[in-house]
Amino acid sequence: MHQGVLTNAAYMKFAAKSTVEVICMQDTDEALQMNDPQVKTYKTKDAYGDEVEYVRKFPGLTLEQVRDLGTCDALQYMEGPKMPATVIVDPHTLKKMGGIPRAQRRAAGFIKAIQPFVDALKKRHGPGIDRTVWNRVAAAGTKSDLLLADNKIAEAMKLYRDLEKVAAPHQKELASRLDALRGVIETDAAKRLDELEKLITNSTREQKSSARERRSAARELKKLASALKGTKLEQRAVSLLAIAKGS
Repeated sequence: MHQGVLTNAAYMKFAAKSTVEVICMQDTDEALQMNDPQVKTYKTKDAYGDEVEYVRKFPGLTLEQVRDLGTCDALQYMEGPKMPATVIVDPHTLKKMGGIPRAQRRAAGFIKAIQPFVDALKKRHGPGIDRTVWNRVAAAGTKSDLLLADNKIAEAMKLYRDLEKVAAPHQKELASRLDALRGVIETDAAKRLDELEKLITNSTREQKSSARERRSAARELKKLASALKGTKLEQRAVSLLAIAKGS
């Protein structure tokens, strides 16, 4: 099933536009005790540069995450103990729509069996969100964190603006994710503005900032003022820029 369907190029292309898989796995601990190759792991580094250990069969998932697949809510749709089994669920109502026979393990057969459900869902609820958009939204959080860690707030805000355009057709569905991302960026931007304000309006004579530091602050504030247009921080960035230039 994993090799014949889930990793099949034709099915992955179809799935990117038509489905979202929720995988349930059982007996992970038993497989570990039996030294089953399906739960063997490998070490690598994640997007943040931290060392992680992923399961070979599911790159990107840790052993603990694979173990959690045995307790997911999707198990309620399974009828009987036999695995693998595939059930089609309406993501809007969470009601079971049907299933696919266990014997069906080829990508072409899977696509043919799923297509009528996809057509019914589109007719009932309208077109869904392309998975390429979902993936971009999901990846944006990590990319933003890495940019903010390097104090690249303007770049992080540009990332958000670009994502906002891509997600525009699905504003309602993605609003909470976009708002969360923007909130994180604006929080970091506010902290950086605090730091720059201290630098350019230092009230203690002993710690007056140098002309070079002020010029550097002015350059950064110019980028921030542009990047923060339309946000509650725009006017503050503009005011600090004026102070930095006039100092």
